[in-house]
Amino acid sequence: MDVEEMRSRIEAVNEFEGNGCAVAYRARGHVDKDVFRQALLLEFGVTVSLEAIEHSHCRNIPAGPDMPGLMFYQPSKPGRGAYPVTEVDASMIVEVG
Repeated sequence: MDVEEMRSRIEAVNEFEGNGCAVAYRARGHVDKDVFRQALLLEFGVTVSLEAIEHSHCRNIPAGPDMPGLMFYQPSKPGRGAYPVTEVDASMIVEVG
Protein backbone atom coordinates (compact mmCIF):
# COMPACT_ATOMS: atom_id res chain seq x y z
CA MET A 1 0.00 0.00 0.00
CA ASP A 2 1.37 3.40 -0.91
CA VAL A 3 1.27 6.63 1.08
CA GLU A 4 -1.57 8.17 -0.95
CA GLU A 5 -3.83 5.17 -0.40
CA MET A 6 -2.95 5.11 3.30
CA ARG A 7 -3.96 8.78 3.72
CA SER A 8 -7.61 7.90 3.17
CA ARG A 9 -7.45 4.99 5.66
CA ILE A 10 -6.17 6.87 8.71
CA GLU A 11 -8.79 8.20 11.09
CA ALA A 12 -8.43 10.54 14.03
CA VAL A 13 -9.93 9.08 17.20
CA ASN A 14 -11.50 11.79 19.36
CA GLU A 15 -12.34 11.92 23.04
CA PHE A 16 -15.66 10.27 23.80
CA GLU A 17 -17.15 13.60 24.88
CA GLY A 18 -16.44 14.98 21.40
CA ASN A 19 -14.25 17.91 22.39
CA GLY A 20 -12.52 17.74 19.01
CA CYS A 21 -9.07 16.80 20.28
CA ALA A 22 -7.60 13.71 18.69
CA VAL A 23 -6.34 11.20 21.24
CA ALA A 24 -5.01 8.73 18.66
CA TYR A 25 -4.65 8.09 14.96
CA ARG A 26 -5.58 4.66 13.67
CA ALA A 27 -5.84 2.63 10.47
CA ARG A 28 -7.37 -0.83 10.11
CA GLY A 29 -4.86 -3.56 9.45
CA HIS A 30 -1.23 -4.03 10.38
CA VAL A 31 0.38 -1.79 7.78
CA ASP A 32 3.95 -0.69 7.16
CA LYS A 33 4.83 1.74 9.96
CA ASP A 34 6.86 4.05 7.72
CA VAL A 35 4.02 4.35 5.20
CA PHE A 36 1.62 5.07 8.11
CA ARG A 37 4.00 7.75 9.47
CA GLN A 38 4.36 9.47 6.08
CA ALA A 39 0.60 9.40 5.45
CA LEU A 40 -0.04 10.82 8.93
CA LEU A 41 2.22 13.76 8.15
CA LEU A 42 0.54 14.45 4.80
CA GLU A 43 -3.04 14.01 6.00
CA PHE A 44 -2.93 15.54 9.49
CA GLY A 45 0.35 17.50 9.54
CA VAL A 46 1.75 15.64 12.54
CA THR A 47 5.11 13.92 12.94
CA VAL A 48 5.72 10.84 15.07
CA SER A 49 8.67 8.50 15.50
CA LEU A 50 8.50 4.99 14.07
CA GLU A 51 8.94 3.61 17.58
CA ALA A 52 5.70 5.29 18.71
CA ILE A 53 3.59 3.46 16.11
CA GLU A 54 2.08 0.20 17.32
CA HIS A 55 0.38 -2.82 15.82
CA SER A 56 -2.47 -3.98 18.06
CA HIS A 57 -6.08 -5.18 17.92
CA CYS A 58 -9.33 -3.33 18.46
CA ARG A 59 -13.00 -4.11 18.88
CA ASN A 60 -15.97 -1.80 18.39
CA ILE A 61 -18.56 -1.86 21.15
CA PRO A 62 -21.80 0.12 21.52
CA ALA A 63 -21.34 3.38 23.42
CA GLY A 64 -24.40 2.81 25.57
CA PRO A 65 -28.18 3.10 25.64
CA ASP A 66 -28.20 6.88 26.03
CA MET A 67 -25.41 7.66 23.57
CA PRO A 68 -25.25 6.85 19.87
CA GLY A 69 -22.14 5.51 18.24
CA LEU A 70 -19.36 3.13 19.03
CA MET A 71 -16.40 3.02 21.37
CA PHE A 72 -13.06 1.37 20.66
CA TYR A 73 -12.02 -1.36 23.04
CA GLN A 74 -8.51 -2.82 22.99
CA PRO A 75 -8.60 -6.44 24.12
CA SER A 76 -5.51 -7.86 25.79
CA LYS A 77 -5.31 -10.46 23.01
CA PRO A 78 -6.99 -11.03 19.63
CA GLY A 79 -10.42 -12.65 19.84
CA ARG A 80 -13.89 -12.70 18.37
CA GLY A 81 -14.82 -9.38 16.83
CA ALA A 82 -11.30 -7.95 17.16
CA TYR A 83 -9.49 -6.63 14.11
CA PRO A 84 -5.86 -5.58 13.57
CA VAL A 85 -4.97 -1.88 13.69
CA THR A 86 -1.90 0.29 13.25
CA GLU A 87 -2.06 3.24 15.62
CA VAL A 88 -0.23 5.97 17.45
CA ASP A 89 -1.29 7.77 20.61
CA ALA A 90 -1.61 11.53 20.07
CA SER A 91 0.59 12.15 23.11
CA MET A 92 3.47 10.71 21.06
CA ILE A 93 3.32 13.49 18.45
CA VAL A 94 6.74 15.05 18.02
CA GLU A 95 5.72 18.02 15.92
CA VAL A 96 2.57 19.58 14.51
CA GLY A 97 3.16 21.30 11.21
